[in-house]
Amino acid sequence: MKKGFSLMELLVVMLVAGVLLLISINIALNVVTKSRFAGGVNKIIADIAYAKELASKENRWVKFDFKNDGKTYTIEKQKKIGDLSQFEVVKTRQPMEGRMFFNPGGNDVTDFAINSRGEVKKVSDLSNPTSVPSEITLTVWSRKGDGSLSNPIIYQRKIKIYPYGGIKVEK
Repeated sequence: MKKGFSLMELLVVMLVAGVLLLISINIALNVVTKSRFAGGVNKIIADIAYAKELASKENRWVKFDFKNDGKTYTIEKQKKIGDLSQFEVVKTRQPMEGRMFFNPGGNDVTDFAINSRGEVKKVSDLSNPTSVPSEITLTVWSRKGDGSLSNPIIYQRKIKIYPYGGIKVEK
C-alpha cells in the first residue's frame, strides 16, 4: 500500500496550481483595470455635472480645457460676465490616475464650455454670439501596459454631451 505521493504526482499538482494562479492573477488585473477605467469615466461625468451646476449658480461660462499631456483637464470659470477672454482654474483633474485617456492633439476630445442655461459650445465658438450650441463627443480609452499610445486600446467609451446638457455614455 502506497503512503505518499510520488515526485511526478507532486510536480503535476504544482504545475496545475501554478497555471490556475496565473489565470487568477490575469483575471484580477483585468478587473482592476476595468474598474479604474469605469471610475475615471464616472469622474469625467461627475465633473460635467459639477460644471453645469457651477455655471448655473454663478451665471458664467464654465469650460473644460484638455491638456496636451493626454492625462489632464482643467475646469475653468469665466472671471467676469461678458468677458470670454479670461477664465480662472477651478479644478485640475487626472481622472485615470495619471494614465493617458485621450490622444493629445488628436480628435478624441474637444475643449467645450457650458453656460448657465446648460447650453454646450465648443470653446472655439464662444466668441461668436450667433453660434449654436454643439454636440460634443469625448472618446476616452484605456490602453494596455503603461498606457502609452503605442499600446493597444483595451477599453473605450464615447461620452456624448448634447447641446442642451444631456449626457450619454456609449461603448
